[in-house]
Amino acid sequence: MEIPEGFPSIDFPEGNEFTQARWDLLFYDPILSVDSSISCASCHHPSIAFSDAVSFSLGVKDLLGTRNSSPLFNLAYHPYFTRKGGVPTLKMQVLVPIQEHNEFNHNIVLIAEKLADHKTYTEMAVEAYDRVPDPFVITQALANFERSLLSWQQSI
Repeated sequence: MEIPEGFPSIDFPEGNEFTQARWDLLFYDPILSVDSSISCASCHHPSIAFSDAVSFSLGVKDLLGTRNSSPLFNLAYHPYFTRKGGVPTLKMQVLVPIQEHNEFNHNIVLIAEKLADHKTYTEMAVEAYDRVPDPFVITQALANFERSLLSWQQSI
């Protein structure tokens, strides 16, 4: 991962350093939602700073959320997460939308079991973390992806 000039280096946690295999794992995949209908990218649109352009983001079964999706850029430099700042790490923050009834309405243990039933996910998890899909892999991969998003524009 290339850090733009003028940006501080990113402190990727030991064991979760940036790799393409980790970045590719799960953010765009709807398997994380209870009915496999939405992914993280369903509400965090890359084209609008990984945020949402509506007042209230929609979750599974088109349930109306309690707010719109926050932008996901420069999180590597944040000391806390969620709008109220009550979550101290990115890997803990990814559990919020997974468990929220109006968002993914799912359970991370059940997601891990579902992922483990698919050869592709098992292969991707082993490549990224040298272990089969489990809650550790899920939270680490999503945190790794989010930590890598930086707000900069390359000059043309």
